[in-house]
Amino acid sequence: MIKSMVLINSANFSFLNLNLQKDLFFLGENGSGKTTAIRAIHYLFSRDGRNLGIPNDKEGFKEYYFRYQDSYIAYIFEEFFIFMYKSGTEIVKVFSKQLFSLDRIMDEERRLYDLEAIKHYLKEAPLKKNCQIHE
Repeated sequence: MIKSMVLINSANFSFLNLNLQKDLFFLGENGSGKTTAIRAIHYLFSRDGRNLGIPNDKEGFKEYYFRYQDSYIAYIFEEFFIFMYKSGTEIVKVFSKQLFSLDRIMDEERRLYDLEAIKHYLKEAPLKKNCQIHE
């Protein structure tokens, strides 16, 4: 079961750690990120950035959620996590069979480590799988 989702420099969030272990109710002003968070969750299960209800006049999933080279999404489960990042113009999704540690992505002042250090952390897992997202 999914435990949480972390968005870093993704969509309009500089940092969001969303606990998904309990019943969840989204409440907020228009433009506060409710739909953005729901689409990121839906993407995990659909894997189709074109089928998320994003209007044609808006940026697509890849462009909006991974606008920057340091835009990341992590889907955290009990004993593994899925980590997504931008490499050039493509989005890479890494399955990492280890416990997720936010301390390995950023320091206590929320400064991100460089991507090579993060990739090194991802590779420490006993089981990992990389795949590119093409839309």
